[in-house]
Amino acid sequence: MPLYLLTIEDNKTLNFFEKEKTREELVQIWNSKSKFCCMVVSNARSKKRLDFFKKLSEFKTVDSGGKVFNNVGGRVKDKITFIKDYKFVISFENEAHDGYTTEKILQPIMVDSIPIYWGNKKVDKDFNTKRFINYSDFETEKKLIDRLLAIDKDPKLAIEMLQQPVFSTEKKPHNVERQEIFSAIDAVLNSKNKPRAMTYFEKIHFIKRKFKRIPPVLSRWVREAFKA
Repeated sequence: MPLYLLTIEDNKTLNFFEKEKTREELVQIWNSKSKFCCMVVSNARSKKRLDFFKKLSEFKTVDSGGKVFNNVGGRVKDKITFIKDYKFVISFENEAHDGYTTEKILQPIMVDSIPIYWGNKKVDKDFNTKRFINYSDFETEKKLIDRLLAIDKDPKLAIEMLQQPVFSTEKKPHNVERQEIFSAIDAVLNSKNKPRAMTYFEKIHFIKRKFKRIPPVLSRWVREAFKA
């Protein structure tokens, strides 16, 4: 289950997708966005995201409202309220894994901004790639940035993107998908073959496979933490 689905469970989010805006409304909203691009990040370990922030900042001002690279006078209290004034939002995941799509791509869409997304290579299974900037679609970051600057200068290009359907044609309706998830969970809970916890020795074997060697101190810690 992609994590962004938890965001859709919120009633305000559901209402957003149920009500389509006219072109005139979108033009008015886009013209009201007075700032270029922003990000709100607290995890300083995602090098891909931080490097892109620095690169884009060489061309135009990029505001950071989170803990990392903060340049707006402190961490913002409400991310949604903060990002709605921006045309673009850096929406990179912390890591790239197939199927791992969080709320990062969804939040800018909810305020009629354009996400710049990096992360799940299969994001097109859920989201319409014409509604966001997909980092993976560009050969170089320079070409991606050139595209951003072109959209920034031409409102027609931006409105065309905002008018696009949010989700991919491959994605099932939310209510159907939601019920399938509940059914899968229910099947596990009612199964006679209950999953069991690993034994102490299985845990040691798992750690050995992952780390090749267990230092004595770690071995003692594991023994205490996972007493069988």
